[in-house]
Amino acid sequence: MVPGDLPPGSYLLTDVAVDVSGLPAADNAVGDQDGDGNDDVAFPEVAQFPDGAPELNPAATVVYSGPDLLAPGPGGRLDERPVPLARYQGSSVAVAVLDPAGPPTVITGVRTPDGIDQLTLHGDPQVHLRAEGLLEEYTGGPGTITVTQRGTTRFVVLRSDTRGGSSLAIWNLDDPCSRYASGPLPPPPDTGSTTTTTTTTGPATTTGPATAGSTTGTEGSETTTPAVPLPGTATFTG
Repeated sequence: MVPGDLPPGSYLLTDVAVDVSGLPAADNAVGDQDGDGNDDVAFPEVAQFPDGAPELNPAATVVYSGPDLLAPGPGGRLDERPVPLARYQGSSVAVAVLDPAGPPTVITGVRTPDGIDQLTLHGDPQVHLRAEGLLEEYTGGPGTITVTQRGTTRFVVLRSDTRGGSSLAIWNLDDPCSRYASGPLPPPPDTGSTTTTTTTTGPATTTGPATAGSTTGTEGSETTTPAVPLPGTATFTG
């Protein structure tokens, strides 16, 4: 791990980086979570450190302070785990700026043994989302989480992909009890790309199940509705 304030130049990694090889190579930048002015990093939880290969707990994510990870200094090695800033259930991670006055909101997802996908937005207050009937990712996890904005309305989207197809669940954060009638959404702004439609059925709420969406299109066309990412939005797949 290399400090972000390293001046431009040519360096040997062993001279400027901190060896964090005891942590899994699946880190997600989550912004400044503790208000110290430095970015922090989320990792899948490890059950063993640093002897041998880390054993991952795919149902949990831990957030470490960036300065704590870099504490050994250039050329040093992180020999023990820092005290985490937070620990969340879920293996898929996304982060988005939902509240400009607060830290970026960490979003985690987990798929239950009975096939229900559950997302948690770790803000104040927490928001819990559920979706039933989505395809199961090859990883066994809940798929890819994104946060998008259309006009002034913010949406959380969960997409699961397999070799046999894709499925979507979409929640409206600003009007959780709203629903779309069966049929295409309003056409997106003309961006010069191929016109496509996305069809969803059933309600999407913060308290009940969200009905899986379906996509339609013609052969050779991409079947998705473009959306504008929120400022500061990043997407990661666990």
